[in-house]
Amino acid sequence: MGMKWEDFVAKHKKAFVEHWFEDVVLTYPEETVRFIKSEKNPFLNPVGAAIKEGIEGVVDWLVVGYGESKEEEGAEEEDSGLVTFLDRIIRVRAVQEFKPSEALRFIQSLKRVFRKLLASSDDEIEGGELEEFDSVVDEVMLKALDIYSACREQLYELRVQEVKNRTFRLLQRAGLVYEISGEEAGQEGRE
Repeated sequence: MGMKWEDFVAKHKKAFVEHWFEDVVLTYPEETVRFIKSEKNPFLNPVGAAIKEGIEGVVDWLVVGYGESKEEEGAEEEDSGLVTFLDRIIRVRAVQEFKPSEALRFIQSLKRVFRKLLASSDDEIEGGELEEFDSVVDEVMLKALDIYSACREQLYELRVQEVKNRTFRLLQRAGLVYEISGEEAGQEGRE
């Protein structure tokens, strides 16, 4: 008799994390890949640390959190653990020069990693479990898309605010901005 997909991921968790980390890292340029893989200090390699921590958290959620969210009413909308760990990876990728499809492709590689590990093991999974796993990965992709969109929106807002601040400073330097003092503001309100 086969096992559930959650049990398979739990049994092969270390290999799952390693293979998935490898897939994510290989989306970067070759020089960056070497650095991310070689530098273990999280302060010197914050990108690698964020990716590794995020991947480990998502895999933990797959093993434990997904089952809990299925059982709890309303937890499917929450999935705060999943969102927290996805955010660590996606926030990094959202500020880099990835197209949206490239930034989120690492989620789809979960399916490939699962199949690769399944093919190389003696384990069997129950009928329908592969489709169930694919469905869960698709749900994770949708959450990732929401996170990515929110991150990009925040970046655009920051850029707009920076342009406004620069324009104001230029107008100030040119003497084209007149600041109203507290007394003058009060007199204008009374008139």
